[in-house]
Amino acid sequence: MKLYKIDTRTAVMIGKFYLTRSIGDQQGYYTLIWQKIDGVWKIISDHSSGGPVE
Repeated sequence: MKLYKIDTRTAVMIGKFYLTRSIGDQQGYYTLIWQKIDGVWKIISDHSSGGPVE
């Protein structure tokens, strides 16, 4: 996982995920955009893309 601070109230997190499931494992990448709103960090955007483990 990597965290990039854009400014004092905005950050971007990029990472990779792995899911182990009985119906087939999945893996992929995610991007979260965090923003500090009223003193609390909140996710304002969440994107994931993935597919079966090869």
